[in-house]
Amino acid sequence: MKTVTKFQSEDGKLHDTEQQALSADYFVEMAEKIEQLLPQHKDDNLSFANGHGYLECDPSQIELAKKSLILIASQEFKVDFKSADGIIGRYLCDRNSPLYSAYMKLKCIDNLNRMWGQPYFANNPNQGEQIKLN
Repeated sequence: MKTVTKFQSEDGKLHDTEQQALSADYFVEMAEKIEQLLPQHKDDNLSFANGHGYLECDPSQIELAKKSLILIASQEFKVDFKSADGIIGRYLCDRNSPLYSAYMKLKCIDNLNRMWGQPYFANNPNQGEQIKLN
């Protein structure tokens, strides 16, 4: 038997080194800051996720969130991402990045700057109830 030391980051994940845990904490903090740029919804009964209304977003905040996501994800993976679409989502999902939740929030925004409860309604806004919730 041998003793094994692990380091836990703020999100509860275990890491082999202290530096890995500190790095993970940094990316968790950055993900939270990106998400704070976007409107928040307290969904207590899943109606928002099921298309009951949308949250109006500030276009400048959306753009800042996208640019921040690209910059921070590029730091995390050492890849020069060009946009907040495409392969960046695959990296974030496959590598279980804390930035994935911010990415998914951005995917819920339609071309009229409305945030829906899931990407389906951002792609099919006429399928959701046209109720502004903020």
